[in-house]
Formats: sequence, C-alpha cells, structure tokens
Amino acid sequence: MNALSYEFNTKRPGLFVIGSGLATSAISLFLVFLLAAVTEDFQLMGFYLNYIIPIGAIGAGLVAGSGYGFASWLSGVKISRKLLLAVVGLQIGTYFLAQYVEYRNFAPCYEDGTPLGFFEYYDYMARSFAWTQDDGSMGEPIGLWGYAFRLLEVAGFAIGGLIVPLILFKKPYCAKCQVYMKTRNICLIPNGVQPKR
Repeated sequence: MNALSYEFNTKRPGLFVIGSGLATSAISLFLVFLLAAVTEDFQLMGFYLNYIIPIGAIGAGLVAGSGYGFASWLSGVKISRKLLLAVVGLQIGTYFLAQYVEYRNFAPCYEDGTPLGFFEYYDYMARSFAWTQDDGSMGEPIGLWGYAFRLLEVAGFAIGGLIVPLILFKKPYCAKCQVYMKTRNICLIPNGVQPKR
C-alpha cells in the first residue's frame, strides 16, 4: 500500500456518522413529543431528579446521541475531538429546533390575535417554569430562575448525546485498519505461587 492510498483510506468522511446522529435525534424528539401527547401534564425534558439533575433531558440526549456512536462503530470512523465538538453543537441546535417546532405547533398569540414571536414564547415558557406539588397541582412559577433550569435541560441533552461517542472516543482504535479494536481474554498465565496461610 503506498502512502497516497493510505492517506485516502484514513480520511473517511464522518457524514454517515453525523447523518445517523441527526436521524436518532429526530427519532428521540419525536418520541418525546409523542409521550407528551399521550400523557397529561408530563414533559420528559422537564423531568428532574432531586430538583436539579435533568434526568429526562439526559435520557432523551442519550437516545439522540446513540446514532453517532453506532454509526462510528459500524463505519470505522474514529470519534475525534472535532467530531465530539460537532456532536455538542448539533445536540444544542437540535434542542432549540425542537423548541421552535413546539412553538410552531402551539402557534401562540396575544389576546388581540397578534402572533407571539419565538423569543417571546421561549421567555414566557422559561419564566413559567414551576414544580409539580405533592398533591399533583402546579406550584408558583419561579420567574427568571426558569432560565437556569432551561440551561440545565440544554446541558443535559448535550451531555446525554455525548455518552456513547465518549465511550468510543476512549476505546482503542487502529488507524491503519480503521476499526475499533476488541479485546478479550484468551488465556490466563499464572505469574507466581499464591502465598499459603
């Protein structure tokens, strides 16, 4: 194999990886919207563990980001730092695209019929963030603090999307073969005598 063909083989494009990740992101968000449609007052992305850990957003992000890792494993494209940064950017973009789709679906407007802009809608939704009380009723909106929880949702979705690619990023990779290396124990060789009691 000459140097030119080796260089060509090692520069596989990651478009399949990115396309697969975008596909699983779309599936993940469709499932989130479907779950919201079939349940009353349950938003997966707004599900928090101990009021601080956005477990729903992390889970949705994990499903969304699984496509990046699966396609990388299948195609042999190495998960690089650039690809990890691209995954973070795409996860954040996907989150806000989902917010925009939700906005378009609701088509909110003022009492006089004037349409509400997307940023006004997002501001209203962030400031209206409230916890469900023990009796099932909604608590008081937390106002400006709602942005902190929206930020936690965005971070949770992005971090969830990084879990599978980060696992592959740490796995041994053969650049020449363009495959992730598998390891397994073939045999165990004792290297000493066990001490007697």
